[in-house]
This record gives sequence, C-alpha cells and structure tokens, in this order.
Amino acid sequence: MFTMFFLCLCTRESVEMTLQFQTMGVVSCSKMNLVGALGRSFF
Repeated sequence: MFTMFFLCLCTRESVEMTLQFQTMGVVSCSKMNLVGALGRSFF
C-alpha cells in the first residue's frame, strides 16, 4: 500500500518536472524566435 502511494508521488513529481521543462523549452524557444525576428527587422 505504502509502495503504491510512493510510486504515485514519484510519478506525479516527475510528470510535473517534465511539464515544467517542456514549458521552459517552449518559452526559451519563442524568446529566441522573437529575438531573431527583431534582429532581422532591425539589421
């Protein structure tokens, strides 16, 4: 019973971390695109 609970907890933690990493990746990617677009329009 306790093992199942521990497994659930670990899975949830890893899922949340994965989601956070994905969000960070998307945000940094869009930031780079934005910077690239600004650079192209200015230079």
